[in-house]
Amino acid sequence: MGGDLAGNDRLALRERRCSVDQAGRDGKRALTLYSTPAMTAAHLLYERFGFRRAEARDMIVESGVQLRSFVLVLKPEEVVR
Repeated sequence: MGGDLAGNDRLALRERRCSVDQAGRDGKRALTLYSTPAMTAAHLLYERFGFRRAEARDMIVESGVQLRSFVLVLKPEEVVR
């Protein structure tokens, strides 16, 4: 496969913009992504897009898989901590 990292980044950025724009139109205060600890490349991409680690929201699902939380605040004045 190899893949074009720059092309993949552009696609991810476009999808992120669409998701963030839609969430804003829907009145959402924040977006949360969950990812497994092994997805370190994805974590870097999330942070590049403005998401921040939110360890307090991490979870372990029924199957025993650990999920790490990343949050992008859309309306800081309305976010309940």
